[in-house]
Amino acid sequence: MTLVELLVAIGIAFAVLGSLVYGYIQAYRVTDSATLQSAAHRLVVDRLDTVRLATWRNHGTTNEVNELPRFGNTIVSELELPLLTTNRVLASLTTEVQSLGANPPLFRIQVVCVWTNLSGQVFTNSLTTLRAPD
Repeated sequence: MTLVELLVAIGIAFAVLGSLVYGYIQAYRVTDSATLQSAAHRLVVDRLDTVRLATWRNHGTTNEVNELPRFGNTIVSELELPLLTTNRVLASLTTEVQSLGANPPLFRIQVVCVWTNLSGQVFTNSLTTLRAPD
C-alpha cells in the first residue's frame, strides 16, 4: 500500500465513524424528546381523568363541580422520566372548567401542560373534552 491509499482509507474510516456518532446523537435526541412528550401527555391525561371523574352536582338549573377551586389552580409537577433519572423536568399544569350552557348542562374541560425540555425549548401539551353532569 502506498501512503496515499492509506490516507484515503483513514479518511473514509473517519467519515464513517463520524456519521455513526452523529446518527447516535440524533437518535438520542429524538428518543429524549419522545420520552418527554409521552410523560407530559400522561400527566395531562391523568389530570383530565381526575376532573372528569369528580363528583358533579345538580342544583336545580345550575351545575357545579365539587372541587372546582382546586381545578382552577396551576400545579407545578415533575415529569416522570424513567430513562432520565438524573435530570428533573418541571411542568406547569393548568385546568379550566367552563360552562357552555344550562340546557342541557354542558362543561368544557381543558388541561394544558407547559414544560421545557433539557435544551431549553418550551413545549405545550393540551387536551379538551366535554362533560355533562351525572
